Amino acid sequence: MKTYSYILLCSLGLCCLAFYLEPYIYKENNPEQVKELASIAHPIRTINPADTNYQDLLFLKDKLKNVDMVMLGEQQHGDGATFLAKSRLIKFLHQELDFDVLLFESGIYDCYLLWNTMQGEQKSKTTDFDQALFYFWGTSNETKNLREYIVQNAKSTEPLVFGGFDIQFSGTISESKRTQLIESYLAKKDISLKKDYKNFSKTLENYRYNTYSYPSDQIPKKEKQTIFKEIEDLSQRLAKVANTNEDRIFIRYLLSIQANLKSKWLYTYNERQQRIIRDSMMAENVIWLKNNLYKNKKIILWAANYHIAYHSKTLNNPTERDNKMGDYLKTKYDSLCYGINFTSYSGQTRNIVSGDTFQINDSSPTGIESILHTTSKPFAFIDSRSLAKKSFLNGTTTMKFFGHSNSSEKWSKITDGMFFIDKMKPITFN
Repeated sequence: MKTYSYILLCSLGLCCLAFYLEPYIYKENNPEQVKELASIAHPIRTINPADTNYQDLLFLKDKLKNVDMVMLGEQQHGDGATFLAKSRLIKFLHQELDFDVLLFESGIYDCYLLWNTMQGEQKSKTTDFDQALFYFWGTSNETKNLREYIVQNAKSTEPLVFGGFDIQFSGTISESKRTQLIESYLAKKDISLKKDYKNFSKTLENYRYNTYSYPSDQIPKKEKQTIFKEIEDLSQRLAKVANTNEDRIFIRYLLSIQANLKSKWLYTYNERQQRIIRDSMMAENVIWLKNNLYKNKKIILWAANYHIAYHSKTLNNPTERDNKMGDYLKTKYDSLCYGINFTSYSGQTRNIVSGDTFQINDSSPTGIESILHTTSKPFAFIDSRSLAKKSFLNGTTTMKFFGHSNSSEKWSKITDGMFFIDKMKPITFN
């Protein structure tokens, strides 16, 4: 009797375990789905940016025929293989499809200053990018070829113009150096930062410290409002005398600083609201740049998958349904804007905070990445816009677009193109 009871309990335990682990237990791929993906996935020969034989990418000429803005995403900022793929793709877009501007998810003014330096008399180096970009883009080995390419073409008749659209400070410029640059610029307009805008000046000197959650609690509400008012006043004052691109972008810089301070100070412990403000302002910056500095230019955006997603209201997770940068840009430009989200089957990435390398989540057994893995294509591209009406991809599928996490959504509705990498590799540094 004891043996029987033991067997019964073990059986029940195994049943319960199977129930909870059912999504992770191997399931055989649907043959029809495998067949469809094998037929529509364009094989990509290589992701090596030094390889300029673009025969494998020529199909994109037709897909992007009437597009003048391409958004390139990434699952996480430590995805080295994706950086390589994006770098090669950017060079192809510049050389073969006449895209002439590359904007990063990095500080709008930091990047503007670096581009001005590149076009000046002083010889630029690939290491200069850490002054403008977040370090994982500005110094990693996987973006080196692209950085060299930008520098080499900076003074040519057909440069790949470099810029940024983020509201955050991204370069390695110190607070004191940044304040000096702002003071120097304003002095040319007969404006004294320390004298006329002393509260804002004080904030800049301790900017990184003041945007952390704890110190902002120590800043009185009235003082915060005074700082916001000073930034608005300074922006309006500069707008009356703005007559150069630097003047105009400096005003965007101020508005971006204000948006960043508001997101951290008014919503100190609300990361969701902070994301809403940031995505909204990044979209405003992109639209402003396209309407002003880069009018009639074809633009490439380098950002995270999350930021370039659109139709966010269709997502299952209520906390993900807020408008993202991609939502605003697709509403504004519609079919002229084409988003490419990157995804991967397995491998490793790098934690950009700790620097540790770790295994990413493997694709769900029935996930799109797992199906693509069976086709033995190390790299592949799927165009969502040309899917047949009856394609299973138009329904709910499982993919890993957001941070390597398996999620079931109608993914073909939130992206125009899917770039598949079978094995992810982390970013590296010399």
